[in-house]
Parts: sequence; C-alpha cells; structure tokens
Amino acid sequence: MNKPFVLGLFVVVVASGGLAAYGFSAPAKAAKDLSKPGPSVGAEVAHRAAATSDSLVGVFEGRTPCGPIATEFTGFPAQNCEKIKWRLTLYRDPATGQPTAYVFDGTRTTRRGRWRIEGGTGSERSHAVYHLSYEGVGRVLSLLSIDENVLLLLDRDLKVLVGDASWSYALNRVSRPVR
Repeated sequence: MNKPFVLGLFVVVVASGGLAAYGFSAPAKAAKDLSKPGPSVGAEVAHRAAATSDSLVGVFEGRTPCGPIATEFTGFPAQNCEKIKWRLTLYRDPATGQPTAYVFDGTRTTRRGRWRIEGGTGSERSHAVYHLSYEGVGRVLSLLSIDENVLLLLDRDLKVLVGDASWSYALNRVSRPVR
C-alpha cells in the first residue's frame, strides 16, 4: 500500500520543488536555466549572432491559440492546430538603447527581424507597444507591454487579443538582461 504513495512522492520531489509549498526544496542544480536559448541549434546561432552587436532586452515565452494573427506571424498552419509555442528574444543598441533586432523561435519556425517601440494607445496610453516587422512591407506584429515582464498580442486595430479556456495571447519574461 505504501509503494504508490512513495512513488508519487518521489515523482513530485524529482519534479524540482513540487513540495516547496510545504517547506521542502529541491536541489538548486535541478532548476532549468531559462536565460539560455532553447535546444534549437539554429535559434542558438541566431541568438549569439544578434548578441554580438546588440544588448539583450529580454526573452519572453508563451503558448497561444492558433488565431489568424499568430499563425500569420509564425507561419504555422492553422489547420489542426491547438497551440503555438513562442520564444521571443528582443535586442537593443547598447549605445542608444533603441530597439534593433528580434529573434522568434517557435513551433517549427524561426524568424528574425527588426522591431520598434511606440507609446500606448486608447486606455493603455501609459504602456508601450512593440511592433515587430516581418516579411513584406507593412507586415507587423504588435505587442502591448503591460509591464516589464508581460507582453500581450494585439490585433490589427491594436486591441488586446483574447485567448480561450486553454491558452492566452500573453508572453512572459523568462530571462532578464545582465547588468
């Protein structure tokens, strides 16, 4: 009778911190270093190339529904799609602090481009809007920076996209720039 309980406890402990709420902690070396690029070799090369001349603004990750804006930017086919994985790395010029390049690494896609910042719109005037340009004139993905840790995808009218019961259109910061 005790074996299933012990096995379940073992799985939770191995899962790095599952018992932290009860005052137990897992070894520090078990935690994943989210400041490094993911396992994709192409993305790692792109990140290193961008980092040689630009400063890291941050790395943001999330899972979004397969709506038209998300599938158009990522190039992921909407048919039979449940979610799209995002890893967005933003860079800026170290001398001026101005936005320069971005690297998107997601579900079956890697994309590089330029980005810019504008003031917020409508009721969100205090927040910045990031515009990521991609293939073709006038093709832009817009993100609302609601604070330094969260970006929300916007539609063509610069309104926040609403997700579904399973996925949101939010990207969360997973690493900070080294200062």
